[in-house]
Amino acid sequence: MAQAGGKGAGPVGAALAGVFGANGHVLAGSLGIALACDLIIAKDSAGFGTPEINVGLFPFMIMALIYRNVGRKKTTEMLLLGERMTAAEAREAGIVVTNTPGVLTDAVGFSLLARPVRRRMIETLASGGAATATILARGLPITRQGIAKHLALLAEAPLGLRPLALLHGLDAAYEVAGAVERFR
Repeated sequence: MAQAGGKGAGPVGAALAGVFGANGHVLAGSLGIALACDLIIAKDSAGFGTPEINVGLFPFMIMALIYRNVGRKKTTEMLLLGERMTAAEAREAGIVVTNTPGVLTDAVGFSLLARPVRRRMIETLASGGAATATILARGLPITRQGIAKHLALLAEAPLGLRPLALLHGLDAAYEVAGAVERFR
């Protein structure tokens, strides 16, 4: 089944940083739990769907979460047909941020994304393509050196973050492999 991990950040009442790691099937209620999280990272063999419709039960409990995270037509297809999606199809639909071929068991990797700055870095890279630490530091309340340290930690996690060739002399560019195309 799927596993989830997350940590609270800031004072009481602050938003929780939820990261969902999908190792297997994410169906019915577990899809609702996944969609309630900030980021979903999936193993390539993970499956997503609403199979309860196939036995005559409409997925009312998770319908609002699906509509909030997925486009209207794809949501309607999911709710009425009950077909399963692969991790790649879920990424195209906007459910999964990135998928990875390895098994997602590293709780440390998930806890790395609990920090809001790191989540924003991944989201920025996923939506804007490759960027250097200097470019990322312009939009975040952290120094370029801090960004470089966070990127080094994130590169070790199973998130699909990879350094590219050196640009502008000393600054390396980073991108989220596989997730960039979805946001363009």
